[in-house]
Amino acid sequence: MPFNKRVNMDAFFSRYSPYKCTSYACRYGSKNMNRLFVVLLIFSANVFSEEICKDYPLVDKLPFVWKESDFTKVSAEESMKSIQAAMGNNGEIGACGLPNSLAIIEGYILKQQAVKALSIPDLDSGLKEYYLSGFCEYVRNSSPCE
Repeated sequence: MPFNKRVNMDAFFSRYSPYKCTSYACRYGSKNMNRLFVVLLIFSANVFSEEICKDYPLVDKLPFVWKESDFTKVSAEESMKSIQAAMGNNGEIGACGLPNSLAIIEGYILKQQAVKALSIPDLDSGLKEYYLSGFCEYVRNSSPCE
């Protein structure tokens, strides 16, 4: 082989390698791998998409209530950023900005604790009820500042 020609070494070694490609991406291509990833992503998002407090009793009728879907990682991160921005701007956050931001952060943390407790199969039922009731009572009995 002349020295002035470039050789695709990956193709050369893969053709003459004694090792076979055993990964899913090698056998079926990257398009199928991307499709599999999207399906798994959608499935995993739907695992806890239903309300975990659907059977929890509502004690008080409040004019405005939080929904479980309000307490996401994205909303908690946005709330944290607005609080940090207010700390840099001499506390300028708006009339309802501070209480709502703090409520979203607290609700997200309580939700994560409840989801984690529900996902542990051999956790004591008393502990599961403790974490679940902590989040559900918070959602059902607190209201956002309007």
